[in-house]
Amino acid sequence: MIVVFFLIALIYASAGFGGGSLYISVLSQVFPGASWIRLPALLCNAAVTGVGSANFALAGLIPYRQVLQLLAIGLPMTMWAASWDIPASTFLLILGVMLVLAGVSLLLNSNGLEPMHAEVKNSWWLYPVVAAIGVLSGITGIGGGIYLSPFLHHSRWASSKAIAATTSVFILLNSIASIGVLFWRGVQWQNDFALWLVAVLLGGWLGSRTSIRWLKADHLRAITAVILMFVGTKIWWDHWSTL
Repeated sequence: MIVVFFLIALIYASAGFGGGSLYISVLSQVFPGASWIRLPALLCNAAVTGVGSANFALAGLIPYRQVLQLLAIGLPMTMWAASWDIPASTFLLILGVMLVLAGVSLLLNSNGLEPMHAEVKNSWWLYPVVAAIGVLSGITGIGGGIYLSPFLHHSRWASSKAIAATTSVFILLNSIASIGVLFWRGVQWQNDFALWLVAVLLGGWLGSRTSIRWLKADHLRAITAVILMFVGTKIWWDHWSTL
């Protein structure tokens, strides 16, 4: 499990993600029926994106004002939805398909997605999108950056590296908010969590440094697209097989 979590963090952090969806998938197969699965996934999410956000901040890639505007909308919705106790099978089937389509669209439209200027501006339509993403994040127990990233790429919101930095911060704070709600609801810490956190901290640090130093914009979008398609297919397959 430690090696698996390290590799997940390494790959996902390069695109600014935390890997929450895949942690949940792995844990649900190893510990079927466990009620605490969302908590370690969120903890690992926060650890990976915390390290990544620090690296992105040091590189000057985070547009703070615009990110805080998005979080002001998304965070309350995440905390609200994290307190729900609802079956999500049908929703996850739809979500899986949408993530696959988002990944395919990034690959097919990779040319010209970089902005022509450096200015980062939040369009009006982005706020209701972020509110919906906050709800999805709270329901599914992941940070939400994997939902936000395709919208930012296709609107040419910023450079690929700035988008990776933004999704990293978005996931970090959304995950922390959801963790607080889960602890408030009485979910308990397990001893294995500490080792998993060490593994993802190292993987997240290496992944984010790789993204900043060596990956070009096209490579970063390709990694993002592959992750989206993989996660979407995995979610769809897992939940279709349970129906």
